[in-house]
Order: sequence, then C-alpha cells, then structure tokens
Amino acid sequence: YLAMHQLLAPCSVPIEGTTILTQRGYSRGSVFRSLTQSATNAEWLVRLYYAASVYLSARMIPGTRTTVLSAGDWDFLWPLSWVERFDAGFTLGLISIASFLSSLLAFQFHRSMLARALFSMLFLLAATVTNSLGGINHPYHSWFWVSFVFIFLPSGNVANFGRSERMSYLTVIRLAQALFLLFYTMTGTWKVVYGVIPALAGQVGNFSPDALSLTLANRSLQTGTEPLLAPLFIGNPLLAWPIFLALIYIQVVSVIVAFRPRLHLVWGYLQIGFHLGTWLLMEIIFNEHILLLLILLVLSPQSSAFRRLSESLEDLPILGRVWRRARTPRELAPQP
Repeated sequence: YLAMHQLLAPCSVPIEGTTILTQRGYSRGSVFRSLTQSATNAEWLVRLYYAASVYLSARMIPGTRTTVLSAGDWDFLWPLSWVERFDAGFTLGLISIASFLSSLLAFQFHRSMLARALFSMLFLLAATVTNSLGGINHPYHSWFWVSFVFIFLPSGNVANFGRSERMSYLTVIRLAQALFLLFYTMTGTWKVVYGVIPALAGQVGNFSPDALSLTLANRSLQTGTEPLLAPLFIGNPLLAWPIFLALIYIQVVSVIVAFRPRLHLVWGYLQIGFHLGTWLLMEIIFNEHILLLLILLVLSPQSSAFRRLSESLEDLPILGRVWRRARTPRELAPQP
C-alpha cells in the first residue's frame, strides 16, 4: 500500500524505517492513524459494490431473455462456448438467474473469498451473453474486472484485522481503482495517438481546433440523431477545442490519480461529467461506469481525509508542479 504511494507520489521522507509521504498532506496521521477508519470505509465500499451488483444482475435477467428471443445465429465467446451443447435459451436464462443469486451471496457474505469468486465467475458468464451476437458491448467489462480484483480481499472481519491485514485490504481496493482508471488512460492514450500521427502527416487529428466538432458532425450523420448540445459544439469549434484537450488530459493521467487519494473525489466527478458529456454530445452513456466512479472514487476510503482544494491541486500530474510554483510564500508557509 505504501509502496504504491511512494511509486507515483513524490516528496517523501523516511520515518521509523518506513518511507511514507509527509509533504502535500500525506502524514503519519493520514497514513497510519487513519488506517483503521480507512479500512472500515473500504469495507462499506465493498458492500456497496455488491449491493449495486445485485441490482445490475437482476436487471440482466430480463435483458438476457430479450437477447435470447431476438437472437439469430449465436457467436458464443469462449466463456460460453460450452452452451452450444445444450438448449441455448434455457441455459442462458439459468446463467442470468445464477448470477443474480450469487450477487446476493456476495452481498451477504462479502467477507468470504468463495462468495466473491463465485459471483465474479457467474457474472462473467452472464455479461458474455450480450457479446455473443457478433459484436462487442462494453457496459459490464469494468464491473467484471473489479469483481475479479475483489476476490483477493483478505477474508474475515475488518474490525479484527491487524495493521498488515488492513493495509492488504486497502491495497486490493487501490488495485481495483487503478485497474478501473487504467481503462480511461487507455482511452485517452488512443486519443493522443490519433492526435500525434495525423499532426505529423499534416492532417486533421485530435489536437486540431475542429477535432471534436468534426467528430460530432460525423457521429450525427452516421446515427441520424441530433444530441442536445451537439449543434452548439459543431458550430463553435473554438468552444469545443479546449474542452476536448482537457478531456484528453483527464483521461491520460487517470491511472496516476489512482495513487493520489486527494484527487479521487474530484476525478470521480470529472469522469462522471465526461459520461454526461458523451450523452449530451453523442447520446452515448455508460451507467455502470458512473456507478463505479461513485463507489470507487467519490467514496474512496481516503478521499474524505483531504478537503483543501489548494492541496488537492498540488497532486495534479504535471500541472501540480505548476500550481505549487504559483502559490505564494504565505500559502506555502507551515500552518500553526
């Protein structure tokens, strides 16, 4: 847990043989004295995740039935390749119900590794149904990977854990946050790639002033839709450009933010704003991702420990250095 902080957050000093962060709000109190409270908060986060999983799994039951009734030729992915030997409709219906029942078990017995592993396995099968018609749908990918990471949470009552077990528990939570945010970083990285390559070729790319406007116009023509704010941004490229560049930055550095808890709350809402924006501009929204952002980032076990916005801004990747240099000596002076 401490090693991951040390890897991506600078300004540390050795204390009692352990290197921990002391500058920019990371103190002995924030890391050790709050360890018990952070672990307790983390357990509530896990319970909330499985409560939301019950809802999603219940919603998948009628969704699976609708898919079965409308399906033509199946193209089962490897987790469901064995279904071809049985009645597909009946078997897929049983899988969706089993996934729902396992989510109830995982919620009630969230301290059991067996219950968490069973849910992860059955949820993978249920989520694969929508991707077995020859296309790929993304809503449940992140939810599954978080469930897989949660399998490795230490079993037992967090209240009875020692310090090492609590740190292990928080490390798994941090790994889930990092893996989830890595998906946003991957998305942002591709945006950078398709900005640099066209720029080098002298073509319009993601760094061009009219990049977002052209993307929205092309999307509207393809789908025949007119999202609420799309006309505004299509007709005003210079309004869209800085927002698009800011989005690319927010996405690219997301995986680093996983290791900077003072940014969790802000980054959670920024990414939720991104999903709201994709609906307003393209009529694309991922409700499951919004739920995960609320659970993993907005309710992050350490995010509530740091409330000063000026201190949070210091942790911004790259831009945080600029902010620290811009602060006045009075702001940088030790507080009484």
